[in-house]
Amino acid sequence: MILKSENQLTNTTTVRELIFRGADRKLINADGKLPIDLLDDYIENERVRIDLKKMLGEQPTYYPCFHIKQPMRKLVKSYLTMNCYLGMTIGTMILL
Repeated sequence: MILKSENQLTNTTTVRELIFRGADRKLINADGKLPIDLLDDYIENERVRIDLKKMLGEQPTYYPCFHIKQPMRKLVKSYLTMNCYLGMTIGTMILL
């Protein structure tokens, strides 16, 4: 498989997939830099740079019970999510 160079990156799909599969955004290279620190040096496309900064930067607090927006992190199975769903469903049915 031939990969594009980082200067030719036109979308963030690959990075998004890596994050969803568990890639660590906090890894430090030999120069002591994080991936977010390298964006300005290697990414020329402004739109892609902004999207990557959102993905690699600080993420909001994630509550697994309420899947309003999928977080930029690896998702794992959680019984808490299923229990919250069942509790809200049963509570709605009782109120109705």
